[in-house]
Amino acid sequence: MKTHVVVGGGPLGRGTAGALVERGCVVRLVSRRGAEVAVHLVRASVLGERFFQALVDGKAASYYGRRDVPHSYTYLHDFCRTMAAVADISPESTWMVPSSPPLDVAALEGQLRQLLEAAGLPSSTGIRLLGRGMLPIGGWFVSDAREMVAMLYEFESPFVIDASRTETELGLRPTELATGLARTIEWYRDARPAG
Repeated sequence: MKTHVVVGGGPLGRGTAGALVERGCVVRLVSRRGAEVAVHLVRASVLGERFFQALVDGKAASYYGRRDVPHSYTYLHDFCRTMAAVADISPESTWMVPSSPPLDVAALEGQLRQLLEAAGLPSSTGIRLLGRGMLPIGGWFVSDAREMVAMLYEFESPFVIDASRTETELGLRPTELATGLARTIEWYRDARPAG
């Protein structure tokens, strides 16, 4: 019988695992932890579709929390490489996903401006911060804002990933943040409709 690896112990992971077990499948639940994910395939992330599409369209991108708080960012491909590497390791162990060194919003904004310019896109727009008071109001119109209230602590206090164990024991390294951001910007630029 085939073993299915389900990532994460949250509601989605437990629900998926439960559905597979009900069908008679063998399931291994793998726990992992990373930072905010940035890549074109992750639409609901803080650095997902709403963020990058706004930048590519020459508009300010919405971001949550405080401008001066350092935050690690995880590139989706690093997340996937880590999951593949830990799939056959004891499920009792938690692995941190190799992520970028932490940046505050000002440093992130500076990198994005350079990358947007290099991609031939307007770089004069920036990041608009949405604080705790704005999220409930925004939640009336955007479901992501409603869900973000519970996650805001990650953006109001430093959120730094230490994946040194994963890097040492599994030999994985994070993709340079600038590389991941550039690939994501290029994908959104090339995927937008002409006109």
